[in-house]
Order: sequence, then structure tokens, then C-alpha cells
Amino acid sequence: MEKINLQKVRFFQNLNMPELDLQNIANYGRMLNLNYGNFLFYQGDKADNLYILLSGRIKVYKTNLRFEEIVINIFDNGESIAEMPFFENSLYPATAIVESDHANIVVFSRSHFKKIIEKYPEILFQIISSLGKKIRILDAKLESLTLLSSEQRVAKYIIEDWQKFKSFKRKDIALQLNITPEHLSRVLNKLKKMGVNLINDELDQESIQTLQQITN
Repeated sequence: MEKINLQKVRFFQNLNMPELDLQNIANYGRMLNLNYGNFLFYQGDKADNLYILLSGRIKVYKTNLRFEEIVINIFDNGESIAEMPFFENSLYPATAIVESDHANIVVFSRSHFKKIIEKYPEILFQIISSLGKKIRILDAKLESLTLLSSEQRVAKYIIEDWQKFKSFKRKDIALQLNITPEHLSRVLNKLKKMGVNLINDELDQESIQTLQQITN
């Protein structure tokens, strides 16, 4: 059986658990290895499992009446996926698909996770924190979509999610910002002409100041 390492998983990092306890928790889970284009779950499936992404990238999206994708979120290493429907014992409200070449995911069944909670009740506080953070992110996203221009949304995304901007496909960034990939390209070209450096590993201070001026 493949050994599961939870030490770098954000879901458990704030608990300061000994390595032995983390391994005991990991023993309740099973490893799922998927490749690009594989589905983790579909919209409408029963939410019987809690998924934690060890490595790779997972896109969660819905499809509208015109069969267009609406990206809800893109998860990367160490993030938990779709806790809310799992804890509500309901259905997944969206579809999850692998966006990276490979993805390694820990799967906890409902019965096994109940045993974990019974043994380590402090995990409940981390669950509440995780859900609260995701609600705040969703609120900020809704506010951004309704109040900010497309240029402001792009600038805000670059400042707040630089690593995702560097690693995600442009079409997925565009979907998250509710604009077309073509429009995103035009905005990025405009930012480059304004002196924003989008090539370096880190944003330089001058670029940050320019982006902040756009968002204000």
C-alpha cells in the first residue's frame, strides 16, 4: 500500500500534530492517482468522500445552459476539496477534473472520517476555519465580478494569486474572472505596455504599485 504523507497538507498543518498522529490519520485514507482529464466527481454525485489534494491541480466547475464552463475554483497542493457537501451529506454541486499531468489525492470515506473526528476532535476547528476561508474567498469573488471592471479583476488576481497566475492556463484564469481568453490577452498586453513585468518569478515593486493603482 502506498504511504500517505499528510505533513505538507494545509488542512492539518495548523494543528501541530505529532508525525505519529498524522500517520494514524493517513491510515484511514486511501490514495487515488489520476491523470490529466480524469474526473474526480461529477455534479450531482453523492458526496460520500472527503478529498485532499496532495499534489497536482483540480478544477471545479459548473456548466451553464449553453454548455459553457463556469470555473468555481482551481485547487492545488495541500487543499481540501468540496468539504461543504461532504459534511452536509448532500450532492456535489459541481464537477471536478484533473488539470495537471498527474494528481495524487487522499480519499476519506464518511465512516472513516467519523472515526478520525472521534479520535482527534481538534480537527473540527480546522474544518470550520477551512470552510470560513472558502466562504470569504467566494464572497470576494462575487464582489469582484459585480463591482470591478475586467482590468481591475485581472490586476487584483495577479496581485493576490501570483503563483496561480504563473502556473495556471490562461483560459482557466479567464474563466475564473468571467472574461474571454482573448479579452484576458488584451488586458495583459495593456498591462505590459504600462510597465507591469509578468515574466519574472516574483512581482517587482513597481509592477505591484501599477496594479494597485488599477484596482483602486
